[in-house]
Amino acid sequence: MININLENSFTTAGSSSAIAIDSGDNVWVINAYLSTNALQKFDNNGNLLGSFTTAGSSSAIAIDSADNIWITNGTSTNDLQKFDNNGNLLGSFTTEARGDSLGLAIDSGDNVWIVFQIGLQQFNNAGNSINVYSILSFAPISGYQFQVGTTYLKGLAIDSDDNLYPCATAKLYGSSDYFLLKFNKNGQIINTLNVTALNLQASKHSSIKINNNNLWYYTDITSGNNFYLFNTELILQNSYFLQQTFDAGGMAIDSNDDVIVAAPTTNNNLFAAINENGYFLGTYFNSQNGSYTTYDIAIDSNNSLFSTDFIGNLYKFNIQDTKNLTSTFHLNAVNYCECEV
Repeated sequence: MININLENSFTTAGSSSAIAIDSGDNVWVINAYLSTNALQKFDNNGNLLGSFTTAGSSSAIAIDSADNIWITNGTSTNDLQKFDNNGNLLGSFTTEARGDSLGLAIDSGDNVWIVFQIGLQQFNNAGNSINVYSILSFAPISGYQFQVGTTYLKGLAIDSDDNLYPCATAKLYGSSDYFLLKFNKNGQIINTLNVTALNLQASKHSSIKINNNNLWYYTDITSGNNFYLFNTELILQNSYFLQQTFDAGGMAIDSNDDVIVAAPTTNNNLFAAINENGYFLGTYFNSQNGSYTTYDIAIDSNNSLFSTDFIGNLYKFNIQDTKNLTSTFHLNAVNYCECEV
């Protein structure tokens, strides 16, 4: 079974929307709706190491192999920024997203990828744009456009072959159908899945993660299954229903390849765990912070889980493998999501 116990909690500068952990197990938090102190660095014990100013309200974070920090901002210019591990600004770049990025991730070559309404954009590690890949016309199907506007589908997963899987579903022009898209490392669509029947197109808050050959997709649908397991060829393997009454929370992969999911409900934060074979390990309630919406979660090298919430709290749990088909972990409370880790 899985036991969920709070280890510690800390305070951030504001409503935290994304979290990432560097190779030194330092925890980096983005505080939404801020520019001053929008990016914060904590050590693994929750001590604040620094607060840094960004170009605007930040939404996504990723860390490259040199422990540089990349973030996206809700600004029409300088919406992609790079910081070193001490929080020094190394560069500000303008993307095709123009402040409406739908995903941020870094591939095995330390190239930075951005998802925007009509495609993908690739930058090298110096921040130079390498290419823009439009999804407006791809043979044999043409006329895709990612969901934007009221949606918060801001996730991007990359597999070991550098194939890319945007969290945002794409609507086919002139049709009511929505698709999950798979891109190769050259920005070409190599697979599609019509997900209209799965109700994935209806969600506003979702997250996507990949481990081994499993692609996990979590939505904020409150009726019917809302947590899906696909393989990397976009073939549905299994689906589950996770009780929730608020936006879909974050996902993270532990050292045992179990998937940890945060699903906030009215009076509790719900945590669920599924192993890499799709075996549902159960759901567990944590009453910390009650109805505050769960944001992002991340797991460090020691199998400690960190989570953030809407009112500026950072929580820490530890995860212990019981070696008997389940893992035991101690979580902090959580709030909202992203899809990534």
